[in-house]
Amino acid sequence: MSALAVLMALLLYGALHSGTASAAFKARVSGLMGERAFLGLYRLSYTIVSVVTLVPVLILMGVLRKETIWNAEGTTASLLLATRALAVLGLAIALLQIDALRFLGIKDAVAYLRGRPLPLPPERLAARGVYRLVRHPLYLFGLIALWSSPVMEESALGFAVGVTIYAAVGSILEERKMTRVFGPEYEAYRKAVPWLIPFVKPGRWRHPRDHRLRRKRVSE
Repeated sequence: MSALAVLMALLLYGALHSGTASAAFKARVSGLMGERAFLGLYRLSYTIVSVVTLVPVLILMGVLRKETIWNAEGTTASLLLATRALAVLGLAIALLQIDALRFLGIKDAVAYLRGRPLPLPPERLAARGVYRLVRHPLYLFGLIALWSSPVMEESALGFAVGVTIYAAVGSILEERKMTRVFGPEYEAYRKAVPWLIPFVKPGRWRHPRDHRLRRKRVSE
């Protein structure tokens, strides 16, 4: 029962999280805040609210009865820990390969507070490094880190299942946004790079800059 309780709480969190990221909600907030304040403060506010509203779910996990689903030992536990360490490293690399401060909304807030022009210049499509492996490496490595726990209790299992569902749905919604922002460039990237599971789709993504360099070498 604790797994189901945590799963339902996390799905409620996911619905709230997705709802506050919708275009309709953003339009309402922009009307209330004013365009400049919205552009400068919304993303950081969204990040903060997302973290704060996750706290009750984590508290629920802590207070519910903890029945063990599995408890790996010996070599199996070591392999799971090593897998988790690699996943955390992958997460760190994925964050380094995007503008993390922009992603969290910190750069927008700083620009707003300092009176700089908004919106900031458009972000570039992340399509190098681990983003050649899958289109959503943050989700991929996060899920690997979550599921590679040597000890899995019932409430943690509900959390893992909920995060997996959220990652699947969230990635679809995110891809719709990326298509609107980057258009044909993202469509080409999407057709060449696997969604969330590496190596399941043929094709090799080449960044537009790679094509330009190649044409330049041929002309020389």
